[in-house]
Amino acid sequence: MFSQRLVETIRKRGLSRYKIAQDTKITEATLSNYSNGKVNPSPSIVKQLADYLGVDYNWLLTGEGNGEILTGSNILADSTSTYRARKKKYSKNDLNSIIDYFESQLKTKDTIIKNHMEDLSVRMTSIENKLDLLFQVSKLGKK
Repeated sequence: MFSQRLVETIRKRGLSRYKIAQDTKITEATLSNYSNGKVNPSPSIVKQLADYLGVDYNWLLTGEGNGEILTGSNILADSTSTYRARKKKYSKNDLNSIIDYFESQLKTKDTIIKNHMEDLSVRMTSIENKLDLLFQVSKLGKK
């Protein structure tokens, strides 16, 4: 069941719904509904969650496929010599999955940064407007 796989993956990652909500812009209430099985997400949301959590989309959606967290750390944490000794264990599909994972993480992080920058820009504009208003009011008080 999707909700069980979602909860299991969140637990394995050591994440909170609050953190996921901040990073993905999916509300905590919606994540709670997904986790409790009250609501099933759209395929695009499942893709977003799979990318964010680092798991296979098909597994998260259907339970079929590899449920392993795809961090790539099993390759990256190895020294070069250890990797060379073990590289036959990794198929081209495994390596492509790791590359896809990191590319999706970069896109996710770029989106998060862009959203934060837009939010900061709006806040800065608001602060500038308030400061301008205060300056104008202070000028009136001096007259």
